[in-house]
Amino acid sequence: MILRRPPRAIAACGGDAREAVRALVANDFLETQLDGLRRKVSTGYARGRLPGARERKG
Repeated sequence: MILRRPPRAIAACGGDAREAVRALVANDFLETQLDGLRRKVSTGYARGRLPGARERKG
């Protein structure tokens, strides 16, 4: 899966490999930040809004 990302990123950046690297690094940073925020959001607020939010059964 990770081997498919660089060629797609280069194509999306108009063939500019440096721009693709910047985009991949920025994307990884943003995904890490988003994961951290998802862990901090209360389950009650996130229910039904975020993928993976725990649903209360009962």
